[in-house]
Amino acid sequence: MNDNSNAPPSRDQATDLVNYKILLNGTAICGEYKVISLNVQRSFNRVAAAKIVLADGDPALQDFPISGKDDACKPGSKLEIQMGYHSQAKTVFSGIIVSHSIRSAKNKHSILIIEARDSGLQALYRPQ
Repeated sequence: MNDNSNAPPSRDQATDLVNYKILLNGTAICGEYKVISLNVQRSFNRVAAAKIVLADGDPALQDFPISGKDDACKPGSKLEIQMGYHSQAKTVFSGIIVSHSIRSAKNKHSILIIEARDSGLQALYRPQ
């Protein structure tokens, strides 16, 4: 039997409920974190990348709960993203966080942007 893990779901599989899970250092992020966007880029002859945007705090109060307390979001931490339908999620990205930034616009809440690259990126930057 041919098992192609990247194939789209067949017609007899339910696709009405999309599921995702974000793991930081092997631990799923808390359900209270509001995920604004989740983007995974994989292409031929390129290093895979992921970008996660989370709602994080209020700049007027200088309160950033995710950035301030969760050390798992810091650069160098391991990130894994799983996606699928219903409870059948598969890993679509596994890598290392390379960027952690907070942005805000006037009169709006701030957002936390986490960028990660595939773990293979470490092999490119070995000290000589």
